[in-house]
Amino acid sequence: MYRLFQKAIEKGQSEGLFPLLASVMKQFHLKAHDLCISIRYRAATPRRDDVIHVDPANIDYIYFGEHKSNIPNFGVVRGEWDKYKSDIMESIVQKGLTQRFADGKAWDETIYYETGISAFENNDTLSAISDGYEQSEDGMMNYFEYLDELYEDLKTDGFRSTSELDLSNHPVVHIGRDGELILSQGNHRVAMSRVSGLTEIPTRVGVRHKQWQTVRQRLSRMTLEEARDSPLREYLDHPDVIDFVDE
Repeated sequence: MYRLFQKAIEKGQSEGLFPLLASVMKQFHLKAHDLCISIRYRAATPRRDDVIHVDPANIDYIYFGEHKSNIPNFGVVRGEWDKYKSDIMESIVQKGLTQRFADGKAWDETIYYETGISAFENNDTLSAISDGYEQSEDGMMNYFEYLDELYEDLKTDGFRSTSELDLSNHPVVHIGRDGELILSQGNHRVAMSRVSGLTEIPTRVGVRHKQWQTVRQRLSRMTLEEARDSPLREYLDHPDVIDFVDE
């Protein structure tokens, strides 16, 4: 709390009163929201820094509902938002990186490159080019060089531990009503992890569907023996519950 207060003072001194008040209100809202969640869900409380370790091959979907379903970045949300998903292996990034790193194709032979060129010819942009690279063929090729380096680092070092890697750089998964992992951020890293053969990567949990959170709550109240005898036993090896099922 003292650190938050100190940051607020520093912000007020550097930016003025109104940004300070806005910042304080935002922090108050976040803290109040998190407190309500912890009271409601107890042992199964979702936390903003929740990291679960998953096999990238088990991330079957990618989320595309950003402009169709107004969900927050974190929390427990009911509704139909988790239906806005598609097969992750049908994404241009997954297909293109598989062609590049698994099949050994040159970048200009991949669907990633073809999609980019088509977009530029139509004066459009390619959202899969990020990190400030220019929206042009040259910019895309520079981005591909960066991806080559990232892949080599991943093969050599794997994912660095949470203590070494800022949480904001972890892939983010939402979890749907049936426990399905739906990728929200980190498509490139997940695709490279699949291709390189990694069987476990750290991911940050964003939103959980209300029905899935109910499963977590029920399991959190059971011993391992009780869970094994319950209809929920199929979820015991799910990475979002294994840490709190009591043996």
